[in-house]
Amino acid sequence: MRARARDAAIAGLLDIEPGSKVALIGVVNPLVAAIRERGGECLPCDLNLRRTQWGDPVAESMAEVLAPAEAVVATGMTLSNGTFDQILRHCGESGVPLVVYAQTGSAVARAFLGAGATAVSAEPFPFSQFSADPTVLYRYRAEAARWCPRGGRRPAGRRC
Repeated sequence: MRARARDAAIAGLLDIEPGSKVALIGVVNPLVAAIRERGGECLPCDLNLRRTQWGDPVAESMAEVLAPAEAVVATGMTLSNGTFDQILRHCGESGVPLVVYAQTGSAVARAFLGAGATAVSAEPFPFSQFSADPTVLYRYRAEAARWCPRGGRRPAGRRC
């Protein structure tokens, strides 16, 4: 229940239209569900997981899911496993919005807000799965520009 609420909050940072392709780098099953509940088509990618709990195939290569993505949600683990720079570069070059959800690197992820990341969800230790006590989840959005649901930056106050 707690994971579902956390992942619904993360997916709530996405501004997507129904049917939008959302690359999920670092698969968490409740987050797959939350993306689908917002109308997105989840494109899962993970270095360790091969299938979601519903049997969907999970790509091992980010290139497979980044290329068609209209939005990207990436775990903070990408900060430590050497893949974050590639995700950040791809999103910046293609104008695709990037949401970072971080337990790992939660203190660092906010530094990328407005510098490649359009939104950040940061959960500092103790993480919700390690404690029965209430935990804190910080959600941030970049204010400098709004993102078009189909990718691309637009000036504030303008339509896509």
